[in-house]
Amino acid sequence: MLSNLLSMEVIGTLNRAMFDAFGNVDAGQFALTQQAQTVSANVCLPPGEYVLSVSPTDPGFPFAPTYNAIAAGWQFTASGSAVSSLPQAVPFTLYAPCISGTQSVTEQGARELRTRYRLGGVIIETSDGSPLGHVWLFDAQGRLHYDHRTNGEQLFMPLPAATVYLLRAGELSVKVLGGLE
Repeated sequence: MLSNLLSMEVIGTLNRAMFDAFGNVDAGQFALTQQAQTVSANVCLPPGEYVLSVSPTDPGFPFAPTYNAIAAGWQFTASGSAVSSLPQAVPFTLYAPCISGTQSVTEQGARELRTRYRLGGVIIETSDGSPLGHVWLFDAQGRLHYDHRTNGEQLFMPLPAATVYLLRAGELSVKVLGGLE
């Protein structure tokens, strides 16, 4: 969440990026307008250590909006100020899985296919760390886009088109969105 807590109106665009130990997990922009002085982006993440950074797209940005990483239940985990073109890194820890509809983390014990979005694609793995086996990717019309066998426990799959895909690994399946960059 990015909020203008100043008494004057702030209009401008700010870049946002979120990282874990493996790299970038989310990127995008916040746009403050006359009508929206508080904006947010929802990212469903598993428990873990993350870093959030926000920086103005214009190096001459004269104001310092405050940004926060907020866990489920509106628990503030970290905050920083976007004061220059250099991003201020704000580390934070998520202790509980997210609960946001189709992106939610299910109860422990149920074997499932997990996904973590990266720029240009998705990393897939099973919840119990077992090998993925035979992996298929189908688009919404049922066309096969990917057919691969692996003994690995994790696989990066590029998803270039902005559409809904069905990803299958053995008997497990999950819907993923392509074109998220």
